[in-house]
Amino acid sequence: MLYLIFGKDALARKEALEKIRSQLDSDESLATNTAHFEARKASPGEVMAACDTLPFLGGSRLVIAGGVLESANPRKRSTKAEEGASEDDAAEEPDPGKWAALAEYASRMPPTTTLVLIDEDGSKTNPLLKALRPHAKVIECELPADRALGSWVSARAKQMGLKLDVSTANLLAELVGPDPYMLASELAKLLAYTAGEVVHQDDVRELVSRAKEHKGWDLTDAILDGKGATATRVLSEMLEDGQHPQMLIGTIAGRLRRAAIVRDMLDRGESSSAIAERINMKPGYGLDKVIEQTQKHTLDSIREAYARLIQADLDTKRGDIEDHELALELAVHELAERNAAPAVRR
Repeated sequence: MLYLIFGKDALARKEALEKIRSQLDSDESLATNTAHFEARKASPGEVMAACDTLPFLGGSRLVIAGGVLESANPRKRSTKAEEGASEDDAAEEPDPGKWAALAEYASRMPPTTTLVLIDEDGSKTNPLLKALRPHAKVIECELPADRALGSWVSARAKQMGLKLDVSTANLLAELVGPDPYMLASELAKLLAYTAGEVVHQDDVRELVSRAKEHKGWDLTDAILDGKGATATRVLSEMLEDGQHPQMLIGTIAGRLRRAAIVRDMLDRGESSSAIAERINMKPGYGLDKVIEQTQKHTLDSIREAYARLIQADLDTKRGDIEDHELALELAVHELAERNAAPAVRR
């Protein structure tokens, strides 16, 4: 059996794969009968050979291949060409035609084998998707539309046995945004927090808003203060909590934009009250900390940090770094290291 699991919703992709695992593992032998491949490091022949292998002391074999559909995305290839890739680089680009062999192979795959191609790419123009679709069971995992987020939260909560009304579900969706991983994580926290009782809007604000904001501040504070170990630890915690790298990039970028505003106003001799009004903060310790922190950086250095963060985003979107978490971790480490050197500029 051939499955195609694709789409932007990473949580849905993960859960679809776990459901297949569960269905196949009736005799609890699947752990020793599972093979993993990445398209950029494997060939169709290797994948098919793994599929042809009979299960060992079990009834099923599972073969998982990631990045196969993306390897056949012509838009990704043309982007690299536009960036001036050399002829050697172009030769190393995966050939979208070679994986089409799986379409013919699907009909003669052993009945004991389940092959799962799992990928973020699912564009209608993907030639490999068109070739494989008639021979596979297709599971599309698209992110819920913004207007449907509240309904998504309500349905997920009901599935978990969590009691909340429509307005509370909409509030959670508004606070977290279109990130199913994060939404599911916060619903799990609310389930534990309320112990079966009805969830109220105050519960959502208390657990979700504060935790999200405080950890975001802790992360960017560590980056701006040059505390690499702290930044790495907080980032790891936030990723484990289910926050998506793209959301975290937005959090850090927002703080850097505000730091640029403050630095510019300081350079122009603006008062702290004017700064407070501009960045919508009340005078006091919090504002004083922001100003003190920003005084350690030049406007150019803040702009450079922002550019490095945007580069991390582009690295994943262009496919230069396929692991989104790794791209963010590298950027956070580099930014913290840059700020570790003592440089007070007032």
